[in-house]
Amino acid sequence: LYASEVSLNRFNYQIAFALTILSLLAIGTAVLFIGRRETIKKLEFLAWRDATTGLKNRAWMAANRDAMLDRARETGKQLQLLLIDLDHFKSVNDTFGHHVGDLLLKAVAEVLQSVERPGDVAAVRLGGDEFAIMAIADRNDHDNLGQRLRERLNRFAELEGHQVRIGASIGMACFPQRFRHFHVAAQCR
Repeated sequence: LYASEVSLNRFNYQIAFALTILSLLAIGTAVLFIGRRETIKKLEFLAWRDATTGLKNRAWMAANRDAMLDRARETGKQLQLLLIDLDHFKSVNDTFGHHVGDLLLKAVAEVLQSVERPGDVAAVRLGGDEFAIMAIADRNDHDNLGQRLRERLNRFAELEGHQVRIGASIGMACFPQRFRHFHVAAQCR
């Protein structure tokens, strides 16, 4: 009877040990799947988004421009492409450092994101200090978006104790036609 009890206890410990190992393997597998899923989400984000600003990137623009152009054509509207280049961005980086330059890029991204409308207006960071807005708009609405952006970008921003004036040159092309150029000077104080 004693030998059976010892054998049964040993068996119980072996089962408990096996269950513990299986539980750890299940937890480890779950952690790997969760980690993998998050890694995949991050890679998908980086494939279509800019890491610094969170705006859509050049790859997104290339993949979606034809669809936006077709949608504009089908609805009898125009596709506006606004190309935005920050003025004197290099001097901000050189004077205050890249960290402040990144803060300036994020401040500009906030302005551009404020005009986004899903399916109709998309803000894109092309790289460096270059941005774009793709917008489906009425044919008689030529300057409204460009003017609003110019006004919103012509301001000072407080970035880590430094007053930095945001400014940009904005060029606009519309399909089927028209071209405009807006200019806002950038200065640092």
